[in-house]
Amino acid sequence: MVPTTDTSGSRSPTAAAFPTSLSAPATDQLYTVIAQTPKSTLKVISAQVGKFGTVLTVEYTATDGRKVDISAPNDKDAFFLRQGTTRYLIIAPQGIVVGSTTQAVAVGSALDFTLTFPPLDNPTQAFDLVEGEHTVGSSATSYWDIEGIQLQASS
Repeated sequence: MVPTTDTSGSRSPTAAAFPTSLSAPATDQLYTVIAQTPKSTLKVISAQVGKFGTVLTVEYTATDGRKVDISAPNDKDAFFLRQGTTRYLIIAPQGIVVGSTTQAVAVGSALDFTLTFPPLDNPTQAFDLVEGEHTVGSSATSYWDIEGIQLQASS
């Protein structure tokens, strides 16, 4: 949204120029993952959506001796959610090394971490978790992508 100027000629935005609420739920809601199509060794194990963001808890299961890391927010290879034509860029990862340093995960072990995004407009509409700018589903990449994530509100 682009701020507007008031009629007095002031260059400061009017109060009406900024939204006062978000369309996401006012309180946090837990969701159960009822469907997903992982394209790698990463899967979503839970989700929480509220007015401050969408928090996905994901699990990586090591199948080889590869060390892991993820790209920082604003990097071209950073995670984003795609729901229809809308993208939600990652705000904050937690529980995994970010940047050029890597961490080892023993073969057969799992590493759980969280990825925080802006709040989804419609949490029960299917969305994809995509790592970086690449062709989703390309066999030539080693990106962590999960397609068709479907959530259902927990009771």
